[in-house]
Amino acid sequence: MQPMNVFLQVPAPTASISSPTKQRHSGSASWAALVSPLPEDDTSYPSTPTKKKKNVRPGSPQEGGHCHRCCQLQREKETWLQQYHQQKEISLRAEHAMHKMQLELEELSASLFAAANQMVASERRARLAMEKEMEQL
Repeated sequence: MQPMNVFLQVPAPTASISSPTKQRHSGSASWAALVSPLPEDDTSYPSTPTKKKKNVRPGSPQEGGHCHRCCQLQREKETWLQQYHQQKEISLRAEHAMHKMQLELEELSASLFAAANQMVASERRARLAMEKEMEQL
């Protein structure tokens, strides 16, 4: 199927002023006059394409642009996947480090409370011992 060569003919402006209603109704009729085929002797547009396209299935390796785009998209996908896996690994390492720090914090808190309890207990014993001495005096 050969492409149809079409050009637009724009009518020259008229001196008379018509009503908007009249322009609205005449607009659809004048549209057909605006679009018309080129005369056959016009050589500015070739009637047949200069390069014949082979019967190429879309997405096949012979279709250069599509294949190039597919390869480009595949590379982008691989790049995004690689970045995703790197970020996932960084996230897992950070979670592991955070878990390790939480355990260490719990251990330190427990040992701090144990030391504080021992200090309170030893102070109580010391106070009781002093109270006994005061009673004896």
